[in-house]
Amino acid sequence: MKKGFTMIELIFVIVILGILAAVAIPKINATRDDAEKVKSAQNIVTLIGDLGSYYTAQGEFNADITKMTNVAFSSTAKDTAKLKIGKDDNCLTIKVDSASGKVTFTGKASASKACTETLKLSTVKAAFGNKDLTDSSANTHTIDYSASGVKLDF
Repeated sequence: MKKGFTMIELIFVIVILGILAAVAIPKINATRDDAEKVKSAQNIVTLIGDLGSYYTAQGEFNADITKMTNVAFSSTAKDTAKLKIGKDDNCLTIKVDSASGKVTFTGKASASKACTETLKLSTVKAAFGNKDLTDSSANTHTIDYSASGVKLDF
């Protein structure tokens, strides 16, 4: 008598593996999406800190926003940059007014789910004064770095 697995035993193993895969794959995808949101939120907080540090050190903003931070943007044009969150290329628009020392952040009201969830995270809302940048009536927040009183004249 040969020892081995019967066809029924092999089918049960395949069914069990299929059930495990059906449960595990969505959990792995959700974890990846959560990591993307946290990374994007940290990029926003880092950007705000970098701009503040640059303005404090230089006394004014550079005309090119990419020279003031290492945060990657999906697109830049002179004093404006767009931050990609998830698949949304222009989830957050950043406009630097070097003459007044102000930076305006504008969230996209009809944004993707990843963008909306990222902008509603507590760390991001705290960075914007607890403002919801996905609200279509008030999706803009301005930070006035010149109000800190730092103006260096050499």
